[in-house]
Amino acid sequence: MSEGYGELSVSMRDGRLHVDHAEPRILMSHSLFHLLFMGECTDELVYFPGPGGGHQGSTIKIRAANGTWIYRVEKFISHEDGWLLVWPD
Repeated sequence: MSEGYGELSVSMRDGRLHVDHAEPRILMSHSLFHLLFMGECTDELVYFPGPGGGHQGSTIKIRAANGTWIYRVEKFISHEDGWLLVWPD
């Protein structure tokens, strides 16, 4: 599989989060991932721990006004300083 990553574009409309575009394979920056893990993001972004206590296999749920998107944490990509997130099968 290629190391190419797609995009997740969001915007705020009337005070609510909207997903404008979502692709099944994205890279989330480590700094945003850390804020999400620590519970310091908006209530629309939720981190659910995975099995085994590590981040791999954890789930991130985006509850936007126009739908819900779920990503599974695949792995940390050190040379990108980010986390690979994919839609679950």
